[in-house]
Amino acid sequence: MPTDDIVIRPPQLADEVAVLDAWHACFARLDPAARLEASAWRRRWSEHPLGWQAQAAFAADGTCLAHFGGLGFRWRMPEGGLRRGWLVVDSFARMEARGGLGKRGWLARCCERFIAESMSREQRDYAHGFPVPRAWELGRRVMRYEFADEVRVWTASSEALQPWPTPLEARSAVLDERIARLDAQVYARTARIERSAAHLAWRLPADAQCVEVRAQDGGLRGFAAWRTTTFLGEPHLVLLDWVADVADAPAQGALLAAARNAVRTQGATRVAVWGSPRDPHAALWWRLGLRLRALENVQACFVPHDAHEARRVASELYLSFLDTDLA
Repeated sequence: MPTDDIVIRPPQLADEVAVLDAWHACFARLDPAARLEASAWRRRWSEHPLGWQAQAAFAADGTCLAHFGGLGFRWRMPEGGLRRGWLVVDSFARMEARGGLGKRGWLARCCERFIAESMSREQRDYAHGFPVPRAWELGRRVMRYEFADEVRVWTASSEALQPWPTPLEARSAVLDERIARLDAQVYARTARIERSAAHLAWRLPADAQCVEVRAQDGGLRGFAAWRTTTFLGEPHLVLLDWVADVADAPAQGALLAAARNAVRTQGATRVAVWGSPRDPHAALWWRLGLRLRALENVQACFVPHDAHEARRVASELYLSFLDTDLA
């Protein structure tokens, strides 16, 4: 392919049709039913409250050949302070733009430009993603991805969601900064992606159900979000987020009761929870009968010029499905 007229630059709004055409050309090869509407693309990228960075390769006629991008997030460290991170999604290249064995294709070049222009070496910006094995191998070989761990989920029959008696009751949640404060309080000793109201409003799918549990004085004691979707080939109630003190059995019971009611009304046959090794609720999922299952995806991570730091951050971050693009 002639390369003289190919440029790498951040995609603009006017490039939307070209980028989506390339997206479908790449992913429809793997799944003929794969579709991404323009409205969903805009919500994911241009409507992101914390901003995004991407680099794309364009031919002289405007054809998009490759795209590498990251959605911004802020994560807090147990010792205090915030650092910037990127969730790498929508990284793809047309077949004719891919490099052969040992060659740098246009996707790799877009990745290199993304790192150079969007990731601060001094601030030790962090990036992660959850690629399938083929994409992971490409990332490891030409983009210097680090391997953090395989991806695991807690899963079981939805009948496993058995709450216990509690004087508290969950109700529809209001997405405000109380959730971020509760999250910071409950998980104060754990690295965690910030749950600002703006981030939650953008990140939660339109079909997600959010509930909260309040104390008698109106203080927030629990928050959870889930959606019913096809996952692992079956209708799952996917727990997107779960914010409650491990020792607060009444709040936990109220959240479980609401989740159990959602199972009954939405027809989910199974339940799934992100299997973070830092999850303080792991004992609860085990006690309810959920068991860990490995997916084909892996967690890839990157910090500029610091592989050890990338793996350290990945091992310490307590993630939920809300922090991924897998549900």
